[in-house]
Amino acid sequence: MRARAVLSLALGGAMAIVTSAAAQRSWMQESEIRGELTNVRLTGLYPSNIAWTEDIKPDGSTDYAEANDRRPGTWNVEGELYCFVYALPHQGGCFRIVRHSPNCYELYTASIGGVAPSPPPPANAMSWNGRMWRDTERGTCDEKPIS
Repeated sequence: MRARAVLSLALGGAMAIVTSAAAQRSWMQESEIRGELTNVRLTGLYPSNIAWTEDIKPDGSTDYAEANDRRPGTWNVEGELYCFVYALPHQGGCFRIVRHSPNCYELYTASIGGVAPSPPPPANAMSWNGRMWRDTERGTCDEKPIS
């Protein structure tokens, strides 16, 4: 019985730490996305370890590259949705973004009008669809999450 009480306290403490860390994460908003992720080349990695780059131009155009596949398109941001449209057959999609560390951003697939969890998932949940960083600076995805 005593061991069960100790285990219960330990698990409760661990959950409080995870909940506290998750509570400090928030979806980036339009002004942050435009300020940090416009007029830059982004380099990214999907959970499958496929690498990509994307030039985010201030005129709303974009140039995505993955291996030998290039996809010119357009981008837009409204509220917390960062959306991309590419020529068919690559149609694009929308994402919500969390700043993981100073130069590391996690992308979460989103639907327009969809309800996002608040706060975002914990950093260790590996539920992101990709991570990206500004190519002109050292990527910081291996660092601990911003708290």
